[in-house]
Amino acid sequence: MEQADPVETGVWKFSGRRPASSVFLALEVPVGAGLTSGALEQGTDGSITIAAYGGDSPNAKAGSGSDPISPNLPAPGNNADNGSGAPQERAILQRLLNTKARIVAESERCKTKILRGLEPLRCFADVLARYEARLAREAGRGSSVAKSALPIVRQMARDIRRANSSAQGLEIVRRGIGKVQRIRLVRSQDAVVAKLQQQQRGVLVETLQAVEINLAKAIAI
Repeated sequence: MEQADPVETGVWKFSGRRPASSVFLALEVPVGAGLTSGALEQGTDGSITIAAYGGDSPNAKAGSGSDPISPNLPAPGNNADNGSGAPQERAILQRLLNTKARIVAESERCKTKILRGLEPLRCFADVLARYEARLAREAGRGSSVAKSALPIVRQMARDIRRANSSAQGLEIVRRGIGKVQRIRLVRSQDAVVAKLQQQQRGVLVETLQAVEINLAKAIAI
């Protein structure tokens, strides 16, 4: 079924086959100063077949408008990620989560190394140095959150190596966590990007808190 559009050259194409028992629902959509009309086909199961305009079908090649659409997929031009940094920020968040898992595991292994004779602060300084290296990599790939946290973690690793006691080392980690919590995020007009960056900062805090907990346990050995 096709309905000519009075405003712009093109056609509405309806997907799917017409069921044996179905009804047509009247449809009027405001376009510019006037209205364009057509119909939606509703089957006995209550589902409505969705129409796509011209080549806007996400399952069709650009300009063809000939293939049926999947109504659960957003049409090009209406995608919230278009023109924003959300995909990149999501990728950064996932890598920070992967790094968190690795750093937490390494800090937990310090217990075994300490039982074998390694000095606790040296083991955790090494863990923080590896975390610093991974944050440097993320900063180089465009993560503003990692870039802000990098000098904090770098200073933590250096200070722990120079600490005179385990208690002092633990205090260094706690101060560093407080600094990461206070990182000011760059304002973004994109609410999705802003939320993702808040989550990234949260992951950094959680990573360091896990290191703090494991350091406290190691000190108690």
